[in-house]
Amino acid sequence: MTSALIVDIDRRSSETLRSMLESASISVRAVYDPAELTDINTDSGFALVLVSPSFVGTSGMDVLDYLRSVVPDARLAVILDSKDDGEEENYRRRGAEFALIKPFSQKSVDDLLKMALAPKVGDEDAGFMGMIGKSPVMTSLFDTIRSLAETDASVLIHGQTGVGKELIASAIHHLSRRKQKKLVTINCGALSESLLESELFGHERGAFTGAFRAKAGKFEYGNGGTVFLDEIGEISHDVQIRLLKVIESGEVERLGSNHVIKTDTRMIFATNRDLAEDVKNGRFRKDLYYRINVIPVRAPSLTERKEDIPALAEHFMRTYAARYEREVTIIAPSAMEWLIKQKWEGNVRELENVIERGVVVAASNTLTLENLDPASERADGGEVGSISGVTYKEMVGQVMSVYEKRYFIRLLEDCGGNVSKAARKAELDRKTLYGRLTDYGIDPSLFRKKPNA
Repeated sequence: MTSALIVDIDRRSSETLRSMLESASISVRAVYDPAELTDINTDSGFALVLVSPSFVGTSGMDVLDYLRSVVPDARLAVILDSKDDGEEENYRRRGAEFALIKPFSQKSVDDLLKMALAPKVGDEDAGFMGMIGKSPVMTSLFDTIRSLAETDASVLIHGQTGVGKELIASAIHHLSRRKQKKLVTINCGALSESLLESELFGHERGAFTGAFRAKAGKFEYGNGGTVFLDEIGEISHDVQIRLLKVIESGEVERLGSNHVIKTDTRMIFATNRDLAEDVKNGRFRKDLYYRINVIPVRAPSLTERKEDIPALAEHFMRTYAARYEREVTIIAPSAMEWLIKQKWEGNVRELENVIERGVVVAASNTLTLENLDPASERADGGEVGSISGVTYKEMVGQVMSVYEKRYFIRLLEDCGGNVSKAARKAELDRKTLYGRLTDYGIDPSLFRKKPNA
């Protein structure tokens, strides 16, 4: 039976939603207490997660980011108190695919289930293991993946933000002898140090405030399978030491315990940082670097494979046209030419975001240049493009997103790519800023000054 998770402090509305979901033959679990979130993991098997953004986890944990990390395969919907296009767009940027507005109606719930539980569109043209591309750099990458799948060696995937490093890790796992076991993914940059330790290594009851029950870590859950640690360059020195022990011995000790648990996992790591430079600067341990960098794999940027852009753009157009029930079937030649000419600093993720926005605002079956570039920067200072068929709220959202991205780029340039310094200057929480940079496909490492040769 298909299962869903409701995360909301409002018990009454949650029970109403539970009843509606169960009437559609959905098995439901509801969480009202932040402490219960520690039970949620990749083994939970939820196909759909419905979460209220007002729900705050222990120690101020961002629940949306946490759920995206521990149940990455589930479709994510936010529960909102009222209709607000700007708020919906904000949560979509953070990974929510759908929004459910209170008070609930059976029709709105049924419509949500119809979209959320339908097979993802576009899989038939998804290329090799979900990766689209026939350029030389991609065919070479696919050959590398096939070779790596035959071994159990540790792999370090290096590439800019938005190039699809998680797809490479998934392909290696699903082609390997471990494919019948779990692929456990964790984004190391999205979690605080204490929460990351708990997620990776597990904890015993009473190990820290809020640890009301024992919990196994990712290496235990992934035993026999593959553990993928994304943004490995963001982990602290203390976590690096504990991780090194697991890599060397396969032994894990939960927080608050001296009991050694033996595990057998294949490990894949990914980063957008220059870890060799971090080793020189003392930011990353040399012994750990050599352990994870057994087989380095470089994920090419989109600018290195511009011949793949037409296929990617058409794939995303079909995917989002189906998701939003829009009759968009064609990309205008001028729009495609513009797509190919762009620098795409945010790579495939940025291209996908642009196509998604274009599909939403398109007024006909054709995706035009104006749909893709509503506020193109021109020599006269940045004239806004055509707004035909666009509502006021949509126009404001488009223009704001363009200038918000430019602001973050200028901010990182001023701060030399230092996210903590940029957050202080912008008077934003570091995690919030990091999330916004990820949304826009902005890689802070591109703004860090390189040492003189």
